[in-house]
Amino acid sequence: MAEQVTIKIRSTISGYHYFHVRPHVDVPLLVEREENNKKDPKAMSVRMPVLSSIPSHLHNCVTREADKRHPTQTVSNIAGKQVGRVPANLCGTFRRILDGGEATLSCNYLGTVKLSVLPPAQQAYQHRPKFDRQGGGAVCKCTYHVTVPVGRRCEVLNLLEDTVDKMGGDNKVMKE
Repeated sequence: MAEQVTIKIRSTISGYHYFHVRPHVDVPLLVEREENNKKDPKAMSVRMPVLSSIPSHLHNCVTREADKRHPTQTVSNIAGKQVGRVPANLCGTFRRILDGGEATLSCNYLGTVKLSVLPPAQQAYQHRPKFDRQGGGAVCKCTYHVTVPVGRRCEVLNLLEDTVDKMGGDNKVMKE
């Protein structure tokens, strides 16, 4: 296998207001194509791994205390569940990187849930104008990890920087 390099992108996981799954900061999250999303063919989901791939000492860790509408969440009862989605404007770029071969994606939750800082016009799916709507839901702060062969580093870094520059907000490609 070729030598690999990992590029990090500080961004968010969209959809906390819909999925209500708060991951644990010590559990790397899966980033996968969401092939059956009828509204967005480029969508990518962020999921908790299955319980058997999470260290057992984390299984009973509380990730969200109970409130009026939701019970207490632990790692074991959210294992395998969808946490949210990759922001729409990153999805197309991530798919291009995966389609280029020998790439993997993962995500780490940074422990913060907050309202989106983007103005409503920038929160909608920019690549699907007929479905645009105001956003503004809660997002989970995270770091995406894009791992590619060293030979693809410049190509992938340029793609990510172009995308992140257009997104604005708190999104940032982390330099080594």
